[in-house]
Amino acid sequence: KTTVVPTFSRFCDRKWKVASHKWEMLKRATSSDDDDETPQPRTSFLKPIRDATRLDHLRLLVAKRKARQKHLKRIITRPSVDDLEHLHQKSSDDDDDNIAANEVELDRDQIKDVETKARSLRSLKKELAENTSFQQEFPIEVLIDKLNYSATISHDSNKIRTVYNTGLVYYMVKYWKNRQKEADEGESLETTKNILENISLTLKPGKMYLVLGPPGSGKSSLLKAIAGRLSVKNGEEISGNVMYNGRTLNSSDNFHIQNAIAFVEQLDRHAPRLTVDETFEFAFQCKQGGTHLDTTVKNDTEAKEQAAQADKDGIFVKSTEKSLGLDHVKDTFVGDDTVRGVSGGQRRRVTVGEMMMNGSPIVCGDEISNGLDSAVTFDMIETFMQLGKVYKRTHLISLLQPSPETVSLFDEIILLAEGKLIYAGPIGEVESYFASLGYTAPDYLDIADFLQLLATSDGQKFFTSSGDQPCAHSTSELAAVFQESEAGNRIQSLLNAPLKYSWSDGSSEEIKSDVEYLDSRRFRKKYANSILRSTWLILKRCLIILKRDRRVLIANAVKNSIMGVSVGGVFYQTEDVISILGVLFQGMLFIMLGGMTTAPAFVEERAIYYKHADANFFSPYPFILAKALSKLPQTIMDCF
Repeated sequence: KTTVVPTFSRFCDRKWKVASHKWEMLKRATSSDDDDETPQPRTSFLKPIRDATRLDHLRLLVAKRKARQKHLKRIITRPSVDDLEHLHQKSSDDDDDNIAANEVELDRDQIKDVETKARSLRSLKKELAENTSFQQEFPIEVLIDKLNYSATISHDSNKIRTVYNTGLVYYMVKYWKNRQKEADEGESLETTKNILENISLTLKPGKMYLVLGPPGSGKSSLLKAIAGRLSVKNGEEISGNVMYNGRTLNSSDNFHIQNAIAFVEQLDRHAPRLTVDETFEFAFQCKQGGTHLDTTVKNDTEAKEQAAQADKDGIFVKSTEKSLGLDHVKDTFVGDDTVRGVSGGQRRRVTVGEMMMNGSPIVCGDEISNGLDSAVTFDMIETFMQLGKVYKRTHLISLLQPSPETVSLFDEIILLAEGKLIYAGPIGEVESYFASLGYTAPDYLDIADFLQLLATSDGQKFFTSSGDQPCAHSTSELAAVFQESEAGNRIQSLLNAPLKYSWSDGSSEEIKSDVEYLDSRRFRKKYANSILRSTWLILKRCLIILKRDRRVLIANAVKNSIMGVSVGGVFYQTEDVISILGVLFQGMLFIMLGGMTTAPAFVEERAIYYKHADANFFSPYPFILAKALSKLPQTIMDCF
């Protein structure tokens, strides 16, 4: 018998059938003789299934989100109008779905929940404003113009890199064999794959963007392109522009915009024996240099005193823990599969908070809902939404199969298929757009699943032929149609529009009244700490982890004691030179074998190092020096 791995399309077919069956059962359960009775007034935002379609359900969810935002703004701005003056300005997302917020009413529980979160955000903002000199609102507008990313692949591109296949002899033999195959077959064995093709987007501050697409559609590559983390080491090619308030990543004036972007990976990689508070504190020390003093106000005496007190109290770390709902587990180990710690949802929020320790204006989350249920995902996305509206932060998050309630929290949807952009615009317009192309979603399929299937070959099932279009569109045709559509033209017009935000170095220069200038000195340094301070931070962290791993310490002590007694007893009072050399050889052998037991820990820690190095926590030299120094106590104990 052969085992056949189900493909993504087969999985979607099974899900479609199950959803269809559930829909039929719901229609039978809700059908009754009293359907014609006049419905009673309701304050809930949801309608029953029998008097609301799936599209109405999504629109009502979006309306509920806007009603919550409106109530949140009113509560936050109640003490002082100047605190959040920008929230009173009418933004484009207030009418992107053509739904007024007053179409729905919030019940008492919903209002109470909004008021609780609003008071928490208001107190956090006030505390940060009074005790730190950070520029809390740092809006960055991202413009992506005709971005292309391609890679050269061959038959062995997916091989795992080992010592064998990375050597010089292996490359020489492979090169000779490939040339012979090309001569025999008459064609090249290497092909070029377009991972991202002609992507144009505009990302506004304070908005939430949901990136959807089936596996292999280029979601992770798009997020890495925005975060400046696309690899070009193995012959990959990048073309097009990604601009941040008019500046690109390749600026030649020592400008590191990567430090303004928090990239949250799919996996949770942490030191399991560090607490939540220690994990955040280490990230804060590495990203902010351990101070709440902004680089633009170093000569202000009052600001220095406030920053010194904030450093002592740990204001920024505490505010991040409160905003993510982790303040009650701050002294608990992060944990992993072998070390007991916080829950999976809390560990995911630790991953997010660790990357936000420098107050990043842009947050890119790559499928951050992995391993979380829909309720935890909804709470985390709602927290992002509230922080983004208050601090003008841009959130670009990819999710695999979000619930309709989670989808309604986003302002716009970015849909990718085979590396091409087939839609980018408001949530309320996505179904109308594809309906105009002949693609209609069934009532039993929610919006996220419909768009996921639409970006695959299974999207042909939703197509209804017409005179102008007798057959379903291909992916290239959908991308071309979108570029010529009203939404595509809107993106092009925004790309050509004058910049609303620009950079300034603090010097006196020509100032335009319609442009908001942001101080670029905040991102002039790649690393916030010097080599000596980074070494001390990493060394202290390694010693804490070593101290808490008591099993390793006890095992090494017992091993060294037994080895010393056995070897000392065998060679006691010997004077033979050969026996003395044998004692030295046996002692060195035991030390070497004992060191091999720590090799798996280094492999696990390597992934954590890559995460910190990509986020510019520190350079490689302090890490190597600190790791070597942290192993001295164990080496001394082995020798004596």
